[in-house]
Amino acid sequence: MAGDTSATSAPTGTSTPTTANRPGMGMRMAASGLLLVGGILALVSAFTAWWTLSFSGSSISFLPGSSYTGSGYFGSQTQTYANGGIGPVGGLYEAILVLVIIAGILGIVAGLLGFVAGMGRLPASRHGMIKGLAIATIVLALIAVILAPAVQPWAFHDSANNGSCSGLGLNGSSPCGAFWGSASSHGFTVSWGAADGWFLALVAFVLTLVGFVLWRSNRN
Repeated sequence: MAGDTSATSAPTGTSTPTTANRPGMGMRMAASGLLLVGGILALVSAFTAWWTLSFSGSSISFLPGSSYTGSGYFGSQTQTYANGGIGPVGGLYEAILVLVIIAGILGIVAGLLGFVAGMGRLPASRHGMIKGLAIATIVLALIAVILAPAVQPWAFHDSANNGSCSGLGLNGSSPCGAFWGSASSHGFTVSWGAADGWFLALVAFVLTLVGFVLWRSNRN
């Protein structure tokens, strides 16, 4: 009938869904943020001490890579694990350096791709790549976090300078037997344990895991 347009006009108040109001976008952005922050923290841990040995106002900090640092009454100095007589420990921390750098890069890429996907700019067929990168980040960070406390006491004891623990004059617990601990002998106290780098890697693992779970729960 002439003049009757009700059959062809769109219902009042309706709109086509856009990127800004797509269901689940907020959760995907949150998951992507967690993946990105987790990757950044893993990367930062590569340049931060993972373990510290403190005694009589001095301390030795073990970092990923080939060198450790010492500080005390005569200032701070850096020395390679090999020259310090603890070569096996150096091998451990070189492996940790590789693990956390790769984990950090993968986590950052996963987070950035997640933001792109959350805005609807990444084909659905590519979303599996984000999950794969996140899983790789989780696995590598977890291996690094477990490897340090599991291997370091053995590596420290098995070093060329394997008399370093007994040379401290400690009875019972020592850095050659535990990743965390303290001991005293004749008024001489030594304490040791995980430093900031190890905790950063642990937080990176947790954040990436939570981000992955959020992403998976909103995969549709």
